[in-house]
Amino acid sequence: MLVVSVVAAGLIAGTGTLAGAAPRLKVAVSVPSVLAGNASHLWLANTGASSVLELRTSNGTELRNVSGAKYQLDDSDAIAVSETAVWVANASSNTVTEIRAADGKLLRVVSAPKVRLEVPVAIVVASHHVFVLSQKGTRIVELSESTGRLVRVLAGPRYHFIHTAGMVAVRGDVWTANGGGKGTLTEFNAMTGRVVRVVTAAKARLSTPVAITSDGAHLWVANRTGKHLSELEATTGALVRTFRVQHTNLDRATSMAVADHVVWVARAGAVPMVVGVNSKTGRTVQCATHKFGFPAVFSDGRHIWVVDRTESRLSEVVAASGAVLRVVVD
Repeated sequence: MLVVSVVAAGLIAGTGTLAGAAPRLKVAVSVPSVLAGNASHLWLANTGASSVLELRTSNGTELRNVSGAKYQLDDSDAIAVSETAVWVANASSNTVTEIRAADGKLLRVVSAPKVRLEVPVAIVVASHHVFVLSQKGTRIVELSESTGRLVRVLAGPRYHFIHTAGMVAVRGDVWTANGGGKGTLTEFNAMTGRVVRVVTAAKARLSTPVAITSDGAHLWVANRTGKHLSELEATTGALVRTFRVQHTNLDRATSMAVADHVVWVARAGAVPMVVGVNSKTGRTVQCATHKFGFPAVFSDGRHIWVVDRTESRLSEVVAASGAVLRVVVD
């Protein structure tokens, strides 16, 4: 199972369908920051209301609103979903909240300094372990999925965690995008924490990687200074090709997602946008739609979901074309 974490990071690229013409669904969205999920459900960190919303992917309707002081949902900057639970990283309180996916019940709150959390900003689940990236991007805390207890802290020269900006779990391993220097990619085993390989900038044509995603077979990396995406084989780390991204720089790329052969990148900054690149043709998918302020993207395997904390809005987008299907607003 592939679990992707996104970090909260506009224009959606696509066909020319205006977001204003798409169906609008009323849901209590309040300063949303990040989202994660699977083919049937989405969980959205609702920062403005210190809550987590569960939505149905088929129509965007709200299923559950999880909130309350006991959850300690404080400035939630990352979220990941396993088979049975939703894990939320809370940056302000240095905590990780585990919520039962079936009914929204609080299972536990893991807090620092007991597990050495330090402003958690990204989270993934793999092989029954939970991996939490610190804001400084120099270490990853590994927790037991069953108990929430500290397993180990992954840090040190062998991991090359320097300005690490993103993580993705693929086939029992975790890949990280490390932005130090020209950059590296680190693959480590989720069960043992052992380094499988470190891919150098020269081998992967990296240029300060800032985000990473995968469809299980391939990896895609956004490069801050090179204005291109690098595609690699997930099993070997071998470079497949690079893609030039039109109409935008990737210097403020903060999240990525892939569906229907199109790799989508959310970019913050002075001109925030979300742009797609077809991984088969290299064509940049583009259109004129509503603007974004601070977007992040997630794929449910079929469509792309774009969340914007500035506009308090969630949009469902056709992955292949960029056409907006529906807009979820407060």
